[in-house]
Amino acid sequence: MIELYPHNQRDYEAMVEMLREKGAACLIKPPSDGRAILGMHLAEEEPGKRFLWVNPQVLHMRQQLANAIRLSAMGQGRAHDFSNITTITYAGLVGIADTGEVPDVARD
Repeated sequence: MIELYPHNQRDYEAMVEMLREKGAACLIKPPSDGRAILGMHLAEEEPGKRFLWVNPQVLHMRQQLANAIRLSAMGQGRAHDFSNITTITYAGLVGIADTGEVPDVARD
């Protein structure tokens, strides 16, 4: 289980509350302040739900997922595999706009 810093725990709780109330949430934080970890923690806490993760670069996505798996294993000794996350780059979103084909996860 990913353990959050106290300031990120507050942000996480606010994000979850907004998701419950509104069905959507927007997380705005400075660079390197834990946005990715908050999203990964949500995916870990909600293994039955699917997530679409948009990122500028494939390498960046891989690094974030690898880091989340490592942090997840530290908490309980057993890592979440984050298979409930589908990743796509911004360029991939342009492809969706061009073709109209939307990944299944984006339909939920």
